Amino acid sequence: MPDLGASGHLLDSAERDRYRELFRAATLLHDDVGQVLTAMGLQLDLLEMDHPEVSPSIAVLRPIVEAAFASVRALSADLQPDLVTRIGLPAALESLARRAPCQLSGRRVYQFTQAQAAALYRIAECAVDNALIHGGAANVVIHCSAGPPASLQIRDDGIGFDLASTQRGYGLLLMHHLAKANDLKISVHSEHGKGTIIEIS
Repeated sequence: MPDLGASGHLLDSAERDRYRELFRAATLLHDDVGQVLTAMGLQLDLLEMDHPEVSPSIAVLRPIVEAAFASVRALSADLQPDLVTRIGLPAALESLARRAPCQLSGRRVYQFTQAQAAALYRIAECAVDNALIHGGAANVVIHCSAGPPASLQIRDDGIGFDLASTQRGYGLLLMHHLAKANDLKISVHSEHGKGTIIEIS
């Protein structure tokens, strides 16, 4: 594990900024976009009352608006930075797998503190984002193991990279920092053309 030194403080600051932005985005979705969709639903109800002849068209539109509202509400909940605290690590990982999208496998048994669980989720989120956005992966799997020791593995079939020669980006630095700060062990295995495996225990 790299010695992050002063960069650890920068990462802490970056994480706090990220949490503030997540909270702001979640609030915006819930309060602003959610209210607009609610108003649209009410307007459809009023329109149907005033013009019964358009009921068939409104019957088509109403479930679309309701589905959009449900999606906004779910995304707002997922963006809340205390997601793991509210719903637990297993449910948070299931939400991440749906949103990414990626596969989730293994036993849902964990032996982690609340802080470790939150760090595990953030590491998994970073690993999945890296695999899909930077690694060009077509398949990403989050695998949970009850152990002992309990562990979380994220593997992908992306382009991979050479650990010895590649400069560590923000995502990898953050993963190592979160692991070190929460007494977790992290290992990264990757080769060009052979994907990446990240394991935290």
